[in-house]
Amino acid sequence: MEKRKTFKQVLLKTSLLLALLLLGLGGKIQAAGGQLYESQGANIRNWSGEKIGYLPKDALVMGRLKGDYVEIEEKGAYAKIHKSVLKPVNIKADIYESLGANIRNMKDEKVGYLAKETLIRAYLNKDYVYFIYKGERVRVHKNFIKLYYDPNEKVSLAYREEGWAS
Repeated sequence: MEKRKTFKQVLLKTSLLLALLLLGLGGKIQAAGGQLYESQGANIRNWSGEKIGYLPKDALVMGRLKGDYVEIEEKGAYAKIHKSVLKPVNIKADIYESLGANIRNMKDEKVGYLAKETLIRAYLNKDYVYFIYKGERVRVHKNFIKLYYDPNEKVSLAYREEGWAS
């Protein structure tokens, strides 16, 4: 007799898959793992010191402290941001449901669309939720998403992850 997957099993598999995406597939776990940081407005540089991008104020990035720099993954390669323009944050990722939203990159260019009822795992910071989309750091305005709630479970996933419900 085939067992039905419980909500917890589905959530665990989804979380693991998302963690792999956030950590960067293909053996790049070292750079992407670590601490979540909030940008104060930061240039992104390759390890030769050339500017390869910019992270706007309040944007979130995952990285690992290496000396005076935080190592991140940018455009499929290791890059660095000076630690003086980043501050560590302890924001927990939650699952959000799209109400129908444009996906924008850090340059505020539209790079995609989240259909209504699409679920994403993201970090809320001020007016935006941040997540990885097609290997790129992106954001969606908080007015176009809502914290996901499964009516069959009777408890928000945010509370479930914090251990408020069994």
